[in-house]
Amino acid sequence: MATGTSPKRWQDQLVLILGIWIIISPFAFAYPYGAGGAINAYCSGALMVILAAVSLAGTFSWAVGINVLLNIWLIVCPWVVNDIPDTSFDANEIAVGIVSIILLAWEVQAHPELAKFGTRTRIG
Repeated sequence: MATGTSPKRWQDQLVLILGIWIIISPFAFAYPYGAGGAINAYCSGALMVILAAVSLAGTFSWAVGINVLLNIWLIVCPWVVNDIPDTSFDANEIAVGIVSIILLAWEVQAHPELAKFGTRTRIG
């Protein structure tokens, strides 16, 4: 493990990896380029990656909170952005949203100071 990293931060690391997966998932599921679901995956995944990276860099509680809201959107979006019904792609987004929310909730439970929305804390 590199100096300065903490095993306590593994939840954000996994959320970052899940964000990368959401970005590449339209290619993996052969979703048509330019389809609403694909554009949503690119944007949502990029935001997940950015927010997880921000949270890793300085543990900003607002980044964790916004990431939770973004993952709620991932769970709901198959019913809102349903331009090409694809149950496997939809199930993927729902699963990633649920797993990410569980990981973020786990992180907040492990570090109660993260529950203070709008604060910046140093962990690890």
